[in-house]
Amino acid sequence: MYIDLSSMNSGFCDRLRQVTFCIAYELLQNKNFKIIEIYEKKNRESPYFISELINFSNYSIKNVK
Repeated sequence: MYIDLSSMNSGFCDRLRQVTFCIAYELLQNKNFKIIEIYEKKNRESPYFISELINFSNYSIKNVK
């Protein structure tokens, strides 16, 4: 699954909400995925990568550059 967070200018909570929404949507569609690829850019509101801060059990998270 690929999630693009590069256009979001908001902070951690909004980015986390987007990631969890995408995961829930994929699970409701009964798609089996094990790798979550997140493309994101640092900005003033969020000067770190969310992919380095979160961890979901049974899934691997990669930061796509």
